[in-house]
Amino acid sequence: NRHGLWVVFFFRFLPTFRTMISLPAGMAKMGMPRFLLATFVGSAIWNAVLAYAGLLLGSRFEELQVYVGPVAILTTAAVVVVWAYRVVTWKRRVG
Repeated sequence: NRHGLWVVFFFRFLPTFRTMISLPAGMAKMGMPRFLLATFVGSAIWNAVLAYAGLLLGSRFEELQVYVGPVAILTTAAVVVVWAYRVVTWKRRVG
């Protein structure tokens, strides 16, 4: 709950996870205004970067896949490793 706004914001930049971050945000009962703010800002920045990259690359845009593919795989692997670490080290609070 404490970092939910930033998690949603940053996950909007990560392949695969940008489409799924809404589920954990909803499950954590994140407020709609905060969720919409983080989603709007993160998505707007991401799409602006993509549009600008398309403008710069023009017809050579497909060549970018050579670089984007491995970065997307490494990013996804890093997030999965961090998530797995959190799951393994998670301690249930008994209250």
